[in-house]
Amino acid sequence: MSRRGPRRRDAGARSTPGGILEARIGSAPDASFRVKHSREEFELEEKHGAEWVGTIPGGWHRIGVLGTTKDRARFWEIEPAEGESVLHFEGFYLRGGFRIVETVSVTPRAREAFRHFRAK
Repeated sequence: MSRRGPRRRDAGARSTPGGILEARIGSAPDASFRVKHSREEFELEEKHGAEWVGTIPGGWHRIGVLGTTKDRARFWEIEPAEGESVLHFEGFYLRGGFRIVETVSVTPRAREAFRHFRAK
């Protein structure tokens, strides 16, 4: 067992809340991009059909993200971090201070991970 860094189950308990994230989420004819986060608000700036552009308010600790197309699904779990990161998927995105702590690239497992994810 490695003693380098916090264990995954303990990492969220010690993290500081995340800041505001810019996002383009929703669904398009060929793809969708969904998020699960502890705060229900999404501050909408633009809406084009089922695609939304806006911000996720600060105060979150973990967010689950699911990107899907006809042939594949990807799941990411993010947590707050210093600096700016961008997660792109088929024209959708999340942008802000976060780091990816888990990625699931096998389609059935990605869908399952998102279904069971509980935001903190």
